[in-house]
Amino acid sequence: MIPHLYNGKDRSFFFFSYEGFRLQQSASVTSKQPTAQMRSGDFSAFPTLNAITGVNTVTNKITNINTVSQALMTKLIPCPNVTTFTAGNCHELVPYTEASDRISVHIDHRLGPNDQIRGTFMHANYGPNPTVGSDSLQGGRSGDGEKNTNAILAGRTPSRRR
Repeated sequence: MIPHLYNGKDRSFFFFSYEGFRLQQSASVTSKQPTAQMRSGDFSAFPTLNAITGVNTVTNKITNINTVSQALMTKLIPCPNVTTFTAGNCHELVPYTEASDRISVHIDHRLGPNDQIRGTFMHANYGPNPTVGSDSLQGGRSGDGEKNTNAILAGRTPSRRR
């Protein structure tokens, strides 16, 4: 009811709801990352054998490492922080956040004894639906979410003849 403008008593109904959820946590991730020797191009710890003769034929050392590749490796691949390589040489806690929001609005208005109009609007945003990848620098957390919007508008209610 708005004085001197609108008297919606027994004619209008309005409903609004909001639901929000936030989750912040982290996951323990262990991964295998290149050692300092590997980053400098020394792969001698991993002998390469000739498939036919079974003899180690390569020195397993790369001497001309591209500087762009080296810079990308430094930025995207974390350095090992554990001394063993077999189970994984990099251990870290990877943080991630998940959020969801839902909004619902519903309006009913009676125009007359046999006529009414109804409207409903619903919007939901779920995400980013994180997945913990191999480590914090290489991604694995896509940031994708799910969005859904529905709007419904209904009109006249037919009158009944007696």
